[in-house]
Amino acid sequence: FTAGLAVGCLEATMIVTPFEVIKTRLQKQVGTANLKYKGPIDVVTKVIKEEGIRTMWAGNIPTVIRQGSNQAFNFMSMAILNKALWDKEQGDGKQLAVWKTLLNGILAGAVGPCMNCPVDVIKTRMMAQEHIPGKEVKYKNWYQAAQLIAKEEGVPALWKGLIPRLTRLAPGQGITWTVVMRVTTFFEQRAQEQEAAEWKKK
Repeated sequence: FTAGLAVGCLEATMIVTPFEVIKTRLQKQVGTANLKYKGPIDVVTKVIKEEGIRTMWAGNIPTVIRQGSNQAFNFMSMAILNKALWDKEQGDGKQLAVWKTLLNGILAGAVGPCMNCPVDVIKTRMMAQEHIPGKEVKYKNWYQAAQLIAKEEGVPALWKGLIPRLTRLAPGQGITWTVVMRVTTFFEQRAQEQEAAEWKKK
């Protein structure tokens, strides 16, 4: 849990937040003509010039919460499922069938999005708004944004987009964990064989 949390927080600040800002600005554009942003580089250039470089990290706190909790729940859930369903523990060298790791990965990958969907909605709202000098933004911080969305649109609005997130993240984690488990099991088995060979020599 702690390892996943730390990795997710670091990932969010260094990589995810700026690229999420770029993606959000491009996705919010409607149509094909007279678009403000022509591509990712154009987004970076115009955002920094017009709104300041700090805007590239708009919504960083909810992004950190989302990424950190995603990875934390993912790692923790996978370990729990492996042990509870298949009596598999880290380092034991036991290789599970592909369908078992795929199933566990999908289930583990679904936990985070279900738990942190509100901060994902908040993150997107904060990233989508433009920071024009002299003009006050609607969403000032993640806590105020959560209160405002719940007040104006109702609490269920904080779970908007959950199904698309699940259809993207859960299968992706299923595939990722299947590959990870195959690779780690291979090295676990090799390590066990080497230990056995060394023990026989003694």
